[in-house]
Amino acid sequence: GVQWAAIHGRTSEQLYSGKADWESIARIKEKSPIPILGNGDLTTPELALDRLRKYGVDAIMIGRGALHNPFIFKQTLSLWRGEEYQEASCEEYLELIREHQQNLFAHYPSQRALLHLRKFLVWYSSGFPGCHKFRRLVFSILDIQSLWQETQSFFSQVRTKESGERLDEPFLQADMDKKSKGNSMGKKIAPIESPVEIEEHTSELQSRQVI
Repeated sequence: GVQWAAIHGRTSEQLYSGKADWESIARIKEKSPIPILGNGDLTTPELALDRLRKYGVDAIMIGRGALHNPFIFKQTLSLWRGEEYQEASCEEYLELIREHQQNLFAHYPSQRALLHLRKFLVWYSSGFPGCHKFRRLVFSILDIQSLWQETQSFFSQVRTKESGERLDEPFLQADMDKKSKGNSMGKKIAPIESPVEIEEHTSELQSRQVI
């Protein structure tokens, strides 16, 4: 039989909009005879640990928060152990991306691997100064060597939020109307694309044989 269940506190109609309903997850946990894993809006180590403790679930499952911050798992574990966590350095980002790139090209044809790498580079770079320019650049580069050079250049300038240089930017928001809104200075801010948007973008490029 079923030994455990993971529950995402958001309906299929919501997609990436709205807030995950952790109160409902908690009510299910109270009545469940099996372990319940909670999922939804776990975008920072602090939120992940808070939901684990506050809503009584047996464990948490981190999803798209890891696309934005692939180091969120070890950071959350550090908090759970009562330790402070460190923001990832540019060297750690580049090491991760290098390994990710090697694995993609080992398992996919070159064009498909490049497609996947582009998507992850967009997610990994979100929130850092210059991410919008880098995002546009990522989808315009046609060869892996040039893409890697630009990736090294971008992430070599990465700074942690402790230095005050990481943007407070919403991640993977689905409300497309926000694209037309400006910030307090009247400048337009392009939100991070949702997975659906990125898939559509890359599929369009592929259909035009750009990738």
